[in-house]
Amino acid sequence: MKLLKNKWISYNHRAINYNATYTPNPDLPTPTFDEVKSFQINNSFWNIGLLDHPNEPWAIDVETQKGITAYLTMTNCDDELRRISREARQALNWAVNMAAKVENILEALLMDVQETDVLTETQQNLQDICTAENLPKSVMESVISNTAKKFCRLWITWNSSCNKVLLWSQRWIDEPAEDIELREKWDNVMVKNRTLWEKLRGEAVIVENENEEEEEDQEQEQSIFWLEIDDYLDL
Repeated sequence: MKLLKNKWISYNHRAINYNATYTPNPDLPTPTFDEVKSFQINNSFWNIGLLDHPNEPWAIDVETQKGITAYLTMTNCDDELRRISREARQALNWAVNMAAKVENILEALLMDVQETDVLTETQQNLQDICTAENLPKSVMESVISNTAKKFCRLWITWNSSCNKVLLWSQRWIDEPAEDIELREKWDNVMVKNRTLWEKLRGEAVIVENENEEEEEDQEQEQSIFWLEIDDYLDL
């Protein structure tokens, strides 16, 4: 790596001077060192036509070329693992935020509201949807409850692996200490999720042997109104 960087420094200095002196069209490329490290072996930058370097090992030595390819493969794999680790945490944060929104909507929908009560913003939005779509409250309750069940089922499925993924991928993230707070938030979601599932289904947390036809009917019912709900409640 040190040799490659020294060669890059030398090349970059000469290329900049050459471009300034002779103004070729096009200019000789002057990539950054990080860009050079990411170039594949067949990148045009390594083309011997750009500069005369027949004695450089990276241009003629097969083993050196294999080493460069192996290094690039290792770097690309590391980048991919970092991306997976980052996206896993983004997904869990999305789930935490979505769970809070679903909880807020259900509380607003199922709360016993008197005529003299001042509605919250969420309650007012739900009422506006029912009025605009001419929906009985019972239909709105059915749509929201079925959507909440869908999310509950998703969280239950994720929970079997999410902690393992967080632990496994800590080496590829910059701030592993932030996982402590994320796991606490997720554990809180799961505690509330189990209670919500039992309240909506009237049974313990079981996700196997669901009736597929019932699930399809529920999803069709949800799709009729959910876009309208999304506009009002910013889900």
